[in-house]
Amino acid sequence: MTDSPGKLRAEVNPKFKYKFLLIGLIALCVGLYHFIDPIVVYPNMRPVSEAYASLQTQLKGDDGALQRQWATMTKEKGWPDGIPKYSPQELTTNTIYSYFIGILFTFVAGLPCLLTFIRCLGQWISVDGDGLNNAKGQKVAFDQIQKIDKSKWEKKGIAKLIYSDGSNEKNFVIDDLKFDREITDQIMELVEEKVGVDKIEGARSEVEYRLAREEALRAKEEKYREEEAENVDEK
Repeated sequence: MTDSPGKLRAEVNPKFKYKFLLIGLIALCVGLYHFIDPIVVYPNMRPVSEAYASLQTQLKGDDGALQRQWATMTKEKGWPDGIPKYSPQELTTNTIYSYFIGILFTFVAGLPCLLTFIRCLGQWISVDGDGLNNAKGQKVAFDQIQKIDKSKWEKKGIAKLIYSDGSNEKNFVIDDLKFDREITDQIMELVEEKVGVDKIEGARSEVEYRLAREEALRAKEEKYREEEAENVDEK
């Protein structure tokens, strides 16, 4: 949003942060669900499965005796009737697989996405007076900026303003995908105007991008008018 003339402030794009919230919650639910079987279900199934496997080994080749003794054992133990669904080896394989999927969705997808959402809360970048500020308390004056690195601007919407605070070289990041795109582009164009387009590396200036978009729009409009004129002539 534009607070006042000469001041620009870009908040985090709601679509950006809530996308990570949604993905994080879904992934976390899927991950936690996959922990149920190896923690609760499979341990309860294992004694039954191992008992049947042991009995099967002892009575190998005598299916009739196997079924009779198994029926007696399940009745004594209070176990479910019928042959166990999984063998001990299958339970081990299923346990490893479930833990893998649970860890993948929980710790590789779910929690990182939720942390990204949390980090987005309250974030902003702004231009005020003779420099830039952000929610982290980082401030940089235009005359401190030595280089505008836009090598990742076209693909990822990330630009790094390389500046010196007098002793160390630091980066001020402008993220076109994370923050409100329209305002962020205005901030980027203003920075380039103040710092100088000669400091840009890795991509074109925002003025050049804007002129190219306007030219493409004019060409599209002219083509549309020509096609409309041709249709009128044909009628």
